Amino acid sequence: RVLEVGLGLGRILVKRHQGNEEQVRLEIFRLGPVFHKLGQLLGTRPDVVGSGWAATLAPLQDRAFPFPFQEVEEELSMFQFFDETGAEAEDPPRPVGVGSLGQVYRVAPRTGGKHMALKVQRPGALESVRLDCELLQGFVDNMKLRSTLFAEIVDRVTQALLAELDYAQEARNTREFAAVMNEVPEVVVPLPVERYCGERTLAMEWVEGRTPAQLLEAGDKEGLRRLTELAIKSTMAQLLSTNVLHGDPHGGNLMLSPEGKLVYLDFGVLCRITEKQARGLLVMSAHMVNQEWTGLASALKDMEVVGDDTDQAVLGLDFAKELRGCMDQQAINSAMMKLGVKYKFRFPSYYMLLARALAPIEGYGKAADPDFDVMNASYPYVMERLSSADRRKLAEELGSGPSLSLLLKSLLRSIVLAVAAIRRSLKRLLCFFLPRRSA
Repeated sequence: RVLEVGLGLGRILVKRHQGNEEQVRLEIFRLGPVFHKLGQLLGTRPDVVGSGWAATLAPLQDRAFPFPFQEVEEELSMFQFFDETGAEAEDPPRPVGVGSLGQVYRVAPRTGGKHMALKVQRPGALESVRLDCELLQGFVDNMKLRSTLFAEIVDRVTQALLAELDYAQEARNTREFAAVMNEVPEVVVPLPVERYCGERTLAMEWVEGRTPAQLLEAGDKEGLRRLTELAIKSTMAQLLSTNVLHGDPHGGNLMLSPEGKLVYLDFGVLCRITEKQARGLLVMSAHMVNQEWTGLASALKDMEVVGDDTDQAVLGLDFAKELRGCMDQQAINSAMMKLGVKYKFRFPSYYMLLARALAPIEGYGKAADPDFDVMNASYPYVMERLSSADRRKLAEELGSGPSLSLLLKSLLRSIVLAVAAIRRSLKRLLCFFLPRRSA
């Protein structure tokens, strides 16, 4: 397998040198689900692989090659197949969705019943993932890369793939997310159909809807505006109320139903945060706006960005020294980079997940309205989710300063600003975290 992977990577480099990007993606896919997922992740990280490679890898997010239906035909013989519109499918049926680990068919039991979305695991996927994850982890250890960003990416890919292959856990995640999102009546979560779920199959209720890309292609700006509004409301509810966040909130996992509701799909991974962490995120941003540096250091501790052994007073003084009252993006970039190295900042997954959720939402909003502002749009939902007691407690933690109403508007802006600062500084941070080559 090591030889096979080595030859495959060699072909990828040759095809890339020849400018044949489609063949590069095909070779990555042929290496198996682990390398497909790694390519998908690196396609979103130009700070790691450079803009050229990121552009080559980006289409892997929405592109996968289906496996032949004949490989699973026997175990799916109990179902009747349909196309995406609900018409009877051709023989052999085509999947309505394809991923690196499996594909989805629109089906109904031959004995009669409602339509379902049936996810079928790619044959041999589990064995392939386990083998290649062990190979990558061995490479990281043998090359002494355990403390590098590459090792962190490998760990993330390993965890994500093993979680996505556990269909029983995904069914449990789906039921949990549906339960906590009951308080947002405009959100729809298709539930598992237990009778047809198995080790390699996951049956879900079929829900009609259009993704942001489909709405954009159809020129439905009103639909995009509605989806954006509901996505913001739902994200704020997840952050400030349910404390359970969808683990992969990209556009392919969101739809607008014909009834104008927001549909979530794919619950392989959920992110859970504590009330203390959620409040810490808000308080951190507010202290940054208010230039209260010791309070900012304390909030970073609550968010687990720095350890308990970090001297908060010293960290606060360092923030004050680095920023010196200057709160523009360049200054924050520089401070985050310098202090991130000194204090070994580790922004938790929920913080970056919030950034991943807000970034595409802002894109959808701007496609519907060029003047769309995600911070202003988020503000009323933050106020809605904070109870009077929460507001008083937050105001007490923040101490004197501007009114809470004005401060919350500012802190929402600072969340996005801080996220942008961190993302922009990652490339420069690499020079500190990646091992230097010896001469």
